[in-house]
Formats: sequence, C-alpha cells, structure tokens
Amino acid sequence: AAGGSISAMELEWGEAGWTASTGVAAAAGAGGFDIVVMSELVFDESVHEELLWTLEKSLSPQGTAFSVFLNRPFSMMFFVNLSDAGGFEVKSVAGEDIDMLGMLTTDLHMHIITRV
Repeated sequence: AAGGSISAMELEWGEAGWTASTGVAAAAGAGGFDIVVMSELVFDESVHEELLWTLEKSLSPQGTAFSVFLNRPFSMMFFVNLSDAGGFEVKSVAGEDIDMLGMLTTDLHMHIITRV
C-alpha cells in the first residue's frame, strides 16, 4: 500500500525476548507486522518453541513470513512444529525459483508462511 513504512530491528525470540527487544512491540502494534523475514533462524532445534511463539506474536493476520536457510540437521523440524501449532500455511519455494548464488538446490531452502 502506498504510504507504508519499513524498518529493521533486532528481535530476541520468545516472550522474554519480545519484552526485552526495545521498540518491537510498539512497532508491531496490536496487529503485528505485514512482512517478517527469517534468515538462517531454524537450524537450532532448542529455540524452535521460542521462534514459533515470536512468529505467532509478530505476524499480522494477513501477513507473510519468508524463511530462507541452509540445509542443516533439524532445520525442517521447525516447519513440523509450525504445522502442529496450527493456524499457518507453509509453502516451499522450488529451487529453480530461487537465485541459488551458485549453491546446489539441495543446500538452500525457502518457505513462504501465511496465516490460515
């Protein structure tokens, strides 16, 4: 929409991180963000629960999240957790639709996450 704005800010995951991240709650407002970019966030299985909480809190009802990551053990488990939580639709973007920057299509993954 015309007249919108964009900002980038550090965000710690989970409820405690949300509270500690200066300005994030105010910037998200009651409705959340329209676009969330997640780059290299899902490789550590120990933070999936906090990451899921943060995505649920930060993504607006009509929002879209873009997740890009390198293939590592347990990375896909985040999307299993997301599916189990309900309320989200996850679409995988085919390797041929991504500029792989010279990497193999098995190395880089992109997903588009929306609310349902």
